[in-house]
Amino acid sequence: MENTVFGDRINKLLTYTDDGIVIVSSGRAPMKSLDEAYKFSVDRNFYYLTGIDAQNIVLVMKKDGAIITKALFIERFDEVMARWVGPRLLKNDVTRISGIKNVNYIDELDDYISDYFVRNRGKEFKVYLDLYRQNIEDTQSFGVRYANKIKEMYPYANICDIFNAVAKTRMVKDFDEIDDIISACKITNESILAMMRTAHPLINECELEAVFDYTAAKNNVHEHSFASIVAGGKRATTLHYSDNNTVINDNELVLCDVGFTYNHYSSDITRTFPVNGKFNEKQKLIYNIVLEGQSLVIKMAKPGVTIKELNDALKAFYEPKLRELGLITEEKGISEYYFHNVSHHLGLDTHDVSLGSDTPLEDGNVITVEPGLYISDWEIGVRIEDDVLITDDGCKVISAGIIKTVEEIEEYMALNGAN
Repeated sequence: MENTVFGDRINKLLTYTDDGIVIVSSGRAPMKSLDEAYKFSVDRNFYYLTGIDAQNIVLVMKKDGAIITKALFIERFDEVMARWVGPRLLKNDVTRISGIKNVNYIDELDDYISDYFVRNRGKEFKVYLDLYRQNIEDTQSFGVRYANKIKEMYPYANICDIFNAVAKTRMVKDFDEIDDIISACKITNESILAMMRTAHPLINECELEAVFDYTAAKNNVHEHSFASIVAGGKRATTLHYSDNNTVINDNELVLCDVGFTYNHYSSDITRTFPVNGKFNEKQKLIYNIVLEGQSLVIKMAKPGVTIKELNDALKAFYEPKLRELGLITEEKGISEYYFHNVSHHLGLDTHDVSLGSDTPLEDGNVITVEPGLYISDWEIGVRIEDDVLITDDGCKVISAGIIKTVEEIEEYMALNGAN
């Protein structure tokens, strides 16, 4: 029986394509050195459409008007490799997970595609693949390699990038996706609280990072949404600080931008707290400005509003506050202290696929709300980030249980702190 979740997702994706074929690969782990490969991470588009987390599998979808057909191509069973690394998925395994009954072997893929071209000669159709490359030096992905292969075999092939269709489909989350993000937030919450309990002056950033990882590991969670940021003092004014290897002095804040995944769905949470459990007056002042800015953005977030509008509103809120503190001058504007966007989409990727910050939000989008202020001269960096579900009439903070007010943090660390 077909899995309706993945069947519905495939049908939804194909509403945004013309007639033709869509080819998506699960990917392969790249080689690291000699015979050692990097840890495999499944292609998120493939996983979204099939629920299968295994490498070197290809999904082919055909669309001819209202008629949709689907086929999977998997590796053949290898008895020797099974003894070394475990068995590969068999045909009945991938059918059970994805609901797709037409399962073939990967060495049959080229003939399957060639047969499609032969049968549809003279017709107008498109071939959709994921053609993304972030940098020109990047190793060619399956999509780019296979597009070149098709073009060599059939020069008339109309090759198209699947990105717009994928973005339109994945931007609106279904109930299963939302539940997985909420689960990821809960695990992240436990780990952040453990960091607060462990924090004390002269602790090293790497020790706090280890506490975060250990707490999640006890919950059988191992996949980070991204490389953790644990930044004390002035280092928190560097947006993507990642060394996490320096002692945090007494009276310094520590900014922790962290997240784990659940079924590959990401949480992305930032909390900033005093390493000694008590904010000083200057830290409290900046922290509360950021917190008030976040509250403003959350109240604004609803269908029809764009991320750009949310960011513009935050900057308009910051401007008089920073000017009153003497931070904004003729020489220094807001960009000196706030230089990133207040939000991005969240899902299978931490910075999830979207159609840009000018695209109106809609019911079912999940976004971050992450205002920050970074004042290098004061050695204060503050960011407060929550994950938010856009609803039909506003939004819901799905990471709401993670404490964030000055009073909550100080009380929690006073009652539970190790210092």
